[in-house]
Amino acid sequence: MCSDKIKVFLCLLAIGSILIFFNGCAPTKEVMTAEESPVPVDSTDVQEIMQTPTDWIEDRLNEMTLEEKIGQLMMSRANGYYVSSESDQFQRLVHLVSERKVGGLVFFQGDVHTTAVMINQLQQLAKVPLLIAADFEWGSAMRIRRATRFPEAMALGATRDTLLAFLMAKAIAKESRAIGIHQIFAPVADVNVNPDNPVINTRSFGEHPKLVADMASALTHGLQAGGVIATAKHFPGHGDTRIDSHIGLPTLNVTQERLDSVELFPFRRLVRDGVLSIMVAHLDIPQVSGKKGLPATLTPEIQYELLQKRLGFDGLTVTDALDMGTVVNQFGSDSIAIKAIDAGADVLLILPDEDAAAHALMTAVQRGRISEARINHSVRKILTLKQWVGLDEKKIVDVENISNVVATPSHLQLAKDIARSSITLLKNDNVVPLERFGRKKILNVIVSDVEDYRTEIHRPTTSYSNERVGDYFTAQLRRRTNAIVTVQLNPSSNLMVIDSIVKLADNSDIILLPIFSKTRSGSGKIGLAQPLIDAVNRLIKRNKPSIIAAMGSPYVVRSFADAQAYLCSYSDAEAVTEATVEALFGEIPLKGRLPVTIPAMFPYGSGIVSPQFVLRRDLPESVGFDGDRLAAVDSIIKSAIKDSAFPGAQLVIVKDGAIVTERAYGMLEYGSTSSLSTKNSIYDVASLTKVVATTSAVMKLYDEGKLGLDDLVVKYIPEFGNRGKSNITLRNLLLHNAGLPAFKRLYLTCTSSQEALDSVYNTELTYQSGDSTVYSDFGFIVLGNIVQRITGTSLDTYIDSVFFKPLGMMQTMFNPPESLWAQIAPTELDTLLRKSMVRGVVHDENAWMLGGISGHAGLFSTASDLAIFMQMLMSGGRYGGKQYLKPETITLFTTKQSKKSTRALGWDIKTVNGYSSAGSLFSETSFGHTGFTGTSIWTDPEKKIFVILLTNRVHPTRNNPKIMQIRPAVHDEVMRALD
Repeated sequence: MCSDKIKVFLCLLAIGSILIFFNGCAPTKEVMTAEESPVPVDSTDVQEIMQTPTDWIEDRLNEMTLEEKIGQLMMSRANGYYVSSESDQFQRLVHLVSERKVGGLVFFQGDVHTTAVMINQLQQLAKVPLLIAADFEWGSAMRIRRATRFPEAMALGATRDTLLAFLMAKAIAKESRAIGIHQIFAPVADVNVNPDNPVINTRSFGEHPKLVADMASALTHGLQAGGVIATAKHFPGHGDTRIDSHIGLPTLNVTQERLDSVELFPFRRLVRDGVLSIMVAHLDIPQVSGKKGLPATLTPEIQYELLQKRLGFDGLTVTDALDMGTVVNQFGSDSIAIKAIDAGADVLLILPDEDAAAHALMTAVQRGRISEARINHSVRKILTLKQWVGLDEKKIVDVENISNVVATPSHLQLAKDIARSSITLLKNDNVVPLERFGRKKILNVIVSDVEDYRTEIHRPTTSYSNERVGDYFTAQLRRRTNAIVTVQLNPSSNLMVIDSIVKLADNSDIILLPIFSKTRSGSGKIGLAQPLIDAVNRLIKRNKPSIIAAMGSPYVVRSFADAQAYLCSYSDAEAVTEATVEALFGEIPLKGRLPVTIPAMFPYGSGIVSPQFVLRRDLPESVGFDGDRLAAVDSIIKSAIKDSAFPGAQLVIVKDGAIVTERAYGMLEYGSTSSLSTKNSIYDVASLTKVVATTSAVMKLYDEGKLGLDDLVVKYIPEFGNRGKSNITLRNLLLHNAGLPAFKRLYLTCTSSQEALDSVYNTELTYQSGDSTVYSDFGFIVLGNIVQRITGTSLDTYIDSVFFKPLGMMQTMFNPPESLWAQIAPTELDTLLRKSMVRGVVHDENAWMLGGISGHAGLFSTASDLAIFMQMLMSGGRYGGKQYLKPETITLFTTKQSKKSTRALGWDIKTVNGYSSAGSLFSETSFGHTGFTGTSIWTDPEKKIFVILLTNRVHPTRNNPKIMQIRPAVHDEVMRALD
């Protein structure tokens, strides 16, 4: 059993790693640059770990024969797919574990549960617990289907956010341990300074040594804090090569000074920060080894002299796979094993023939070429790390618990957060954002570097199958536009195909070119072939706006100098694909910074910072909500419907530009089983008209200098100035302190809209202007007519032209046509005036008398439409790339104007003491409004959240005040759900 000393030490190591990391990298919504906020030095002492003897380690070592010790040095290949226990594949593993007694296995492709089951089976056969490893550079989905697929390292580098790297690593560690994997061959610490590198490329964090060091250190902290062994690779640095070491031996011809300042910089940092393992690459570095043609894996001058002595690394040294062509073609399995151990390796990874290698090593020890003490030295390291991961106490994983750990919503959301933070906009000649469901025809040309390339789906929610490259990208586009034609362009495309695509381009308005090109180990190639480059350039030169989206290697854009926009996504992962399309349509802010140089085009660090232009739909967890807690709002509304507070409702909750709730409840009317309330149902929003239509129209005219807040009303409506009203200003009307009466039943005394208006103009004051605040419909009836007189058009026409139509609020209108009445929620059974159930016409009797178009009531809308409008206000008056209102105007109109009342200009401000329909948890600066029919909007600018609740609570009668309790209950529950 593990001694108390080492148990305490290892616990402190994990806790200390977290505390020290977060002490220097506190969570923040700002992008954390590696240059400005590097991960702090960890106090991890690998030497102390490796040299802390325990009874378990010494007992296991003493029990082993020499042959068993040699077996411990080997880590063999395995796959996690289902195979019969009698199959050759499984029997090979049984032989390696039971007879050869290998120290570990490295798992490649497999399924989540099958991999875990197989690991358990093999652990039960092992005399000494197996150390299980995997290449999870971008998450367990790199090898395990239906697990979490994170973006590649270069995407992390583009975020410059070390906290995201840490959290990603913690998630990878958690999933790994749940499956039974203890060692991860990551982080990639190679500095990718060569754009033509065929094997590293996006696997690297970037070209700057310090950026790579910071991100690799953060990933190491996260992995080891999560209880897995981090293995930095590929020492001493694979970032400046042109040959894929899977098929040939790359040579790194650099000076010692250059090696120290670039390639070794991240590894030196990782050794200092306590990385437990390092993988040595198959690289020829003659300036260090003094020899030519000998890979670093087999070179003592690199493994022992440079890594262990000069850099002071005491951890576990692992070779790169020894079955790779670069070594297996030059050395036999027996020679490889002996040379690697001679060079200083502890673990021989994926030997081409384990039995031959074991025999060669046995012979070498027996003949005195390698001492048994040397073997013991490496075995002791291996056993120490097996104990570090807890294999001395538990080697079987709980398969039933995997579904609680792997591909959880929080891990998938983290992958999405990283993807969104990484998207890098390098150029934009007013092409991005694209318009959702716009009229412009988009030609979507999927460019791939391989023929008919099919990609594995890593979406845990989707049945596993293959898709053509770009299919998921296209599916995301189709959720946002119908005006799209998609074609494929790959190495199999002949001139006839290319000519047909060019013709399609001529009939399109925008050419979108997502380019799927990435490294593929063993291919030895990177980038697009010249015929494809020529074809893409033909399309770009068609005098149509063109957008290049690099969905893998960012270096591909250097072949296309004349596009109007460039985005780099660094990956074709599903989360990245979603984020890329979100970026194209302006649904997310863009803040990624190029982690490499694109020769002759974009320098390191390039990236246009761009705000979010439009709303997006997202999970509550993406913006800090507890999704389960937020679901409690549903219960409040459903209970209200059951209690007959209203027959139906719509609810939209938005935070940080993300729609996290967009739901409809109940029915449009009582007694009907066919009138479900849907997200497209239209509600009479009553007095929300005052703020959404009238106040906004006034704000627009104020922006344009066409009116002033302290202008006298009589400037625009001279006939208003009778009965002591000549000194009333527009500001008085907006603040409800003009002295006008709250309400009069014009519909009972007037026979026409003009007569009703004249009655308003001739009304007497009920108190001195400015003395008191009395909420008044009359003031907004007057404001609506001021808008009409200034613009020369009706309020509905004006507001529709400047706001509703440009914003795409297609279901927001006055006087809906009769063709829409079936989807409009009925309001009240009017037994006095209209003698019928009111539906499709305004509920407010005075507004009805005024022709259905008034400054105080008459607007119909949906919660989804109103969300667009409110997001425009929250975004400083900008939406979809267009500026509708000045930010300072919005601030002025939504700020409390006096200590004497809660009124802003048009808008109301939350009541601090006493009842507020906003509840008790919205901030004091929150602004909003309610409507008599049971509608409300409340916005908290401090928390960047707004809630829109639409009901028809007046159906079938207005004598139903239950909404008074429901509104604050809903708003309070929303705020409680903030995590």
